[in-house]
Amino acid sequence: MKPRLLDGDWRNDLAGHGISFDAWWTQIYQGSPRGKGIHSWQYGGKGDLQVVQPVLASAQTGVTASLRTKARF
Repeated sequence: MKPRLLDGDWRNDLAGHGISFDAWWTQIYQGSPRGKGIHSWQYGGKGDLQVVQPVLASAQTGVTASLRTKARF
């Protein structure tokens, strides 16, 4: 059997087991157009991934896992 991570309806399969996830990517371009100081501009971003498994019938609490990464280019 081949892995189904990148094909098929895996997101709905996980949701059927009570597991959901969200992903965000934020891009940032910043600098100083005039005035004193350095006039260079910087580009960067951050990515967030959140996986949630709500409360199960046999457990008292659910599980939430978060991952954040930041980068400058």
